[in-house]
Amino acid sequence: MHRIKILFLLFVSGFVFSQTPINTDRPDQSDGVYVLPKNKMQIENGFTFAEKTALNNFMFRYGLSGSTEIRALLDFGMQNSEKGLLPATFSIKQRIVSQKGIFPAITFSGYVSSGYLASKAFHNHEFTFSFITAFENKITDSFAVSYNIGTSSFHKDILFTACFNYAFSEKLTGFAEYFSNFEKTLKPNHNTDFGLLYLMNSNFQIDLATGISIAEQPNLFVTTGISFRL
Repeated sequence: MHRIKILFLLFVSGFVFSQTPINTDRPDQSDGVYVLPKNKMQIENGFTFAEKTALNNFMFRYGLSGSTEIRALLDFGMQNSEKGLLPATFSIKQRIVSQKGIFPAITFSGYVSSGYLASKAFHNHEFTFSFITAFENKITDSFAVSYNIGTSSFHKDILFTACFNYAFSEKLTGFAEYFSNFEKTLKPNHNTDFGLLYLMNSNFQIDLATGISIAEQPNLFVTTGISFRL
């Protein structure tokens, strides 16, 4: 009898997990604080279109442990009249702490891009490193604020994002975001975007977003994609 109860509880817990909605790092520019559970896999794929740019953005995520995931990011397409695979990027994401009261959830992400792993048009002999700390405050069941701060190129620039997320329903979520890149030798690069995410089911999501660079010559971009959890 006890064995039957244990099997039933395991079945129910597995069913509940399978109904937990997928959580993605696209289509916004912010890293989320969510980390995949151990041995779970997730694919996030999208297309970005802008002036002189048409790229396929692919991300593979794998839960290495209960608090750590590893990722591979591949962008390929056309950029500034050049075509092919851009430098491949590999990342590790580590949960630091969950939200407790007013104190935010915190996750750390490290990235390395290799110019050796790129098509001829984008090939180089450089490695680029980026480090991002992600924060999130869930204000209500429907509303959350997330923000990132990071650096790349060995402190040559500072990256910052702020994203406001609102769940209109169990399936539809919207966001509005500001993101920027402050470089020592150039003017700050200010940008804003907003979009929608729709859950087809707990493991499959579609998204659509658009944004614009707030500069002397604004650059509009559109991105759309799908994500699914295995």
